Amino acid sequence: MTLFMEKAVISINGIITPASEAKIPVLDRGFIYGDSLYEVARTVNRTPFQLNEHFDRLWKSSSLCKMPFTFSRDELLKEVLQTIEAFKKNDSQSEVYTRIMITRGIGEMGLGKSAVQTKNQRVIYCKGFEPISDQKFTRGMSLCFSSRIRNDRRALDPAMKSGNYLNSVLAYLEAEERGFDDAILCNAHDQVTEGTTFNLFAVIKGVLRTAPLSIGILDGITRRDVIRVAKEQSINVLEEPIHKDELLAADEIFITSTLREVFPILKIEDRSFEHPGPITQKLRIAYREWAAQS
Repeated sequence: MTLFMEKAVISINGIITPASEAKIPVLDRGFIYGDSLYEVARTVNRTPFQLNEHFDRLWKSSSLCKMPFTFSRDELLKEVLQTIEAFKKNDSQSEVYTRIMITRGIGEMGLGKSAVQTKNQRVIYCKGFEPISDQKFTRGMSLCFSSRIRNDRRALDPAMKSGNYLNSVLAYLEAEERGFDDAILCNAHDQVTEGTTFNLFAVIKGVLRTAPLSIGILDGITRRDVIRVAKEQSINVLEEPIHKDELLAADEIFITSTLREVFPILKIEDRSFEHPGPITQKLRIAYREWAAQS
């Protein structure tokens, strides 16, 4: 067993257990059908960060997924905080990664509501993580365009943070096979949507651009905060579609996510960038300063 599994702590329906002892039934719909929702949160200075925002999005996903919750917001918050504290007792230094997973429940095979025989299953997983170092930031990462398109919102809306993740898994595996760190998914019109686990920004002719929510992307919490921070820094921001060719001609490109914050892209396909750009660096500093004070 690896060290992180020894230190990781999991809560299942309010019962906290070491990760090695955590179990869910085989007939759980999250396992059978990927019929689940999730959020990933973190701590800043060992203090839970933006849980309210993550809960807001989780409840929005509940509505989009037609998965009514059989627990209250206060009940889930209590379980999340208890699991974080249980992990911190085992690890006195690391920041805490928290994954909150909700399944529709346990039941017989079948897609309808009548097959569900239990209440939602709540799984909370906590482990340590290290914030992005200056060295990793400087090194950046490489991306390719996936041959797969992002799920159309009429099929499986990306605004719903679902455990059904095969679209992104297959895109990531394709990038890995091609020697890239990760993948960008476009829509059927070759417009950039997002990455497998992140939102995407580009500096094009001095303007910071990112795809609009209407194109079918996740309403990223870090994305939202970076847009606000950028405007406070007097950076012009436009939320409008970006074509693949425009992205390849950009001056700077970076991604945003809960764990990576603001992180530079130094290669897309055959296009390379020498180092993180000035706007990327400015926003990383400004975002971190804001997060530390929140």
